[in-house]
Amino acid sequence: MMFNDNKRTILLTLIVVALVLFAPLVSRWVLDQKTLPSEETYYNLRMIDQFKDQGVQDKDILQNKKYDFNLFHFIFSKINLDMQNIAKFLPAIMGVISLLILYFLLKSINIGQNDIFFTIIILATTPIFLYNFTTFSPEIIVFPIFLIGLLLFAKKNYLSALFFGITALFNVMYVVIGLALIVGAYLLKKRSRMLVGINVLIILLSIGCGILIFHINYLTSFIPLISGLNGFLIEFGAIKGFALVTIGLALIGLFSWWNKESSKIAMLSAVLAFMVFALFFEGSRLPIAILIAIFAAISISYLAHREWEIFMLKGVTLLLILCILVFSAVLTINFQINNIGDEKISAITYLSSAGVTEVILSTERNGFIIEYISGRSAYLDGNSYKFNDYEQRKDIANKIYYARNMNDLESLLKKENITHIVVDQNMMSGEVWNGRYEGLLFFLENSDKFIKIFYDDEIQIYRYLENDLNQ
Repeated sequence: MMFNDNKRTILLTLIVVALVLFAPLVSRWVLDQKTLPSEETYYNLRMIDQFKDQGVQDKDILQNKKYDFNLFHFIFSKINLDMQNIAKFLPAIMGVISLLILYFLLKSINIGQNDIFFTIIILATTPIFLYNFTTFSPEIIVFPIFLIGLLLFAKKNYLSALFFGITALFNVMYVVIGLALIVGAYLLKKRSRMLVGINVLIILLSIGCGILIFHINYLTSFIPLISGLNGFLIEFGAIKGFALVTIGLALIGLFSWWNKESSKIAMLSAVLAFMVFALFFEGSRLPIAILIAIFAAISISYLAHREWEIFMLKGVTLLLILCILVFSAVLTINFQINNIGDEKISAITYLSSAGVTEVILSTERNGFIIEYISGRSAYLDGNSYKFNDYEQRKDIANKIYYARNMNDLESLLKKENITHIVVDQNMMSGEVWNGRYEGLLFFLENSDKFIKIFYDDEIQIYRYLENDLNQ
């Protein structure tokens, strides 16, 4: 199938992207689900509310911990619209806009129409892209800004420096990748020293402003969340990762493009280094996904134009690749649809009306939702890994979850000021416990020190009476 004109490629891009990105919204509407699809969405909504109430802060007031300024929260705190609806619809809209910008970027660097189309389709169905553009987070703003910076840089426009500089106030990983691409373009003699120098200077100044004016600790971005394949490939359980077939296609495309030409060794090494970098640092994956999608598209073109001894086998192979890509997209979309049920929100809303004043224990995954809905501090949340006491808190949480002695359990609960415990179905089905009467679960059900204050099939909430000042 040939895409030999711009209008056809753009039209097909819009249709495919719209079908993919708006699928979770439509599905949640059909299922009458009122929740938002990601825990990160609830964290960002809470920080926007804090900015509206308190102005620019360097502390997460609820958690009483350092907060690294993000321009995303500041921008949306100035918008007097229904943030719930913005959080619901804007990510998909920005996803469509991002892929249209990507189309013009790829066209500007002389990539063929077929490869452009396949690149966009592959990226649109990549789990890391789908996750980020169904989640209300800084990625939905910084990614298109980064793409505009690349597009302007490709066109030798000095305004690229402004867009690259802005990215430092959203996600420093984009700055790192941008610097690598800019310096690489200079070393390959594809851009002038003046253009490269101005871009590097503005980026460094932006980072300096982030540190000196907004007190951003950029080093926290370089803390790996889940290292190895468990956090990188969806087949191994990653949520914000890649499908194995996409990585495989990218490697085939990369080495077919290289074709043992010595002049391409630097580019080959750089792309492989980017892929290894993405393996460890989650924040770098979305921009690096562009490179992976480009070479995966080259791989499809390579397989499609290669002579096969059995012609039917070529068609079957390409169809199988397409099906696997679609399947990985469906898995991510299904996760985003079913990730947070109405029952969980109802249960945590009950906490806010129950007069909870102290700390609530649950998994890190539930932390952001607990904090946004109840207005109370979670013992662990999705940002806890950034702080020095993370390993200690995680160890204490595990001691509580797997406690065998009531006295030790009470000592820990009192010391950490924990009054309520939220237990969901995932926690009871392998995420924390494998058996109903294991560790803390046994005491929750059998000790008179705990009372069940909320229960349904998906979630249970217990109150520890000895720490409860309102009993």
